[in-house]
Amino acid sequence: MNGQYISLADDFTMKHSVSTSALYCLRNGSTYEVQPDQVDFLQLLDGALTVEQVTAQYSDESKSEVVQFLEKMKGISALQFADIPGSRILQLNRVPDRRLESVHLEASGKCNMRCVHCYQAKYVKSGAALSHTEILHLLDDLQDMQVNSVGVSGGEPLMMPQLTEILKAIEERDMRISAIFSNGLLINEKFVETITSLRSRFSLFISLDSIPGANISFRGIREKNSRRVLERILTNIRSLANRGIGVVINTMVNTENIGYLDEMYRTISQLGIECWRIGFPKSTPQFKKHSDKFKIEWNNIAEHCLTLLRQHLENKMPFRLQIEYLFREELFEQGLQALSALDFVCDYEGRRSGCCVKPNGDVVSCAYCSDLPIGNIRESSIQNIWYSDQMESIKTMKIDDVVECRGCELLDLCGTGCRANAYFLHGDFHNAKDDDSCLAVAFFKERVLPLLREYNMTS
Repeated sequence: MNGQYISLADDFTMKHSVSTSALYCLRNGSTYEVQPDQVDFLQLLDGALTVEQVTAQYSDESKSEVVQFLEKMKGISALQFADIPGSRILQLNRVPDRRLESVHLEASGKCNMRCVHCYQAKYVKSGAALSHTEILHLLDDLQDMQVNSVGVSGGEPLMMPQLTEILKAIEERDMRISAIFSNGLLINEKFVETITSLRSRFSLFISLDSIPGANISFRGIREKNSRRVLERILTNIRSLANRGIGVVINTMVNTENIGYLDEMYRTISQLGIECWRIGFPKSTPQFKKHSDKFKIEWNNIAEHCLTLLRQHLENKMPFRLQIEYLFREELFEQGLQALSALDFVCDYEGRRSGCCVKPNGDVVSCAYCSDLPIGNIRESSIQNIWYSDQMESIKTMKIDDVVECRGCELLDLCGTGCRANAYFLHGDFHNAKDDDSCLAVAFFKERVLPLLREYNMTS
């Protein structure tokens, strides 16, 4: 290390707003808040100075702190050393507070399935898509806004002819690819080689609704093709897991698969995946057309999911499990916290600091809010849309602002549920209840919490 030129590692970058600065790992998404004096120090790590030249700029009293900070940086692999000087350009400018940190990019509505619950149905039907030039211009704007990460979805993103170029363009602009969402059918060796060549280490979220032998007309697949399609998706998941690529399976509970959940659990346990996320179709306009065929009464869903959760706990949780409204492992690892009326709505998984760009250029606060655009990147910049009063009113919305939920005894657990689902059910994003959450959280309190206490998951 002595005599060598020191710089911030290529896997790290700086992100600044007016009030805060962060060291961000472009490989795994780890974020480290840094203080102003540490920012000044990090700006010296551009590869033009040796370790001795950097430390020489500090007084004897400060050098011990500098050495300690260097050791911490080495501990997270945030430094690199070279025998010759380099030139690492570091981000110095600051953007306004409430910095946009993540973007869900739904660049194309083209898809090889026709899912009956799809909140993207109008884009799938029209084949709407952003042009490659529009996507690159958007990524330039996101870089200027110091966005951390971009997740890529569709439609089916693997149908995008320039997907590889888009993924590389994200990384070239000092952003991380946070996820790719796919139905898994088109995954092949070329795609696997592409994602393993990228700097970002991220999970693939793959839709899998049943096991071979069951029907998946829920996904628009004919009965005669269901087995072949499911076997293909399972083969692709195994291939990804065997290559060390993180896989998250997304399952939507419906009439076709509710009787197969136990068998799905046994199959999934053998795949080597990271997480299984079980959700329930929201009352989108598309799903309302098919609800008579595919919707299940809540009590039926709840009992099946409770049985599944008990099985998971008995098996000592071989993978992470999420059951919408009912169980998210991370919450109990951190300790279940009661919510207050002054907490924000939808304040989980970074949703308050993110937005979604639709295939027609619409910008929405959440991927589910296709019918509630706040602006369009073909008409205004993403920066103007993000910092608009309308976006801010959504991102700063408090639990107590939801009129119909005030005074509810379940509010400390529910937090008003999903605002998008409240809109689907009642046409009111800001004031209406999420009735599905009302039922689910009551069941959580009465049946799930006692089970979790039985397994010492919570007090």
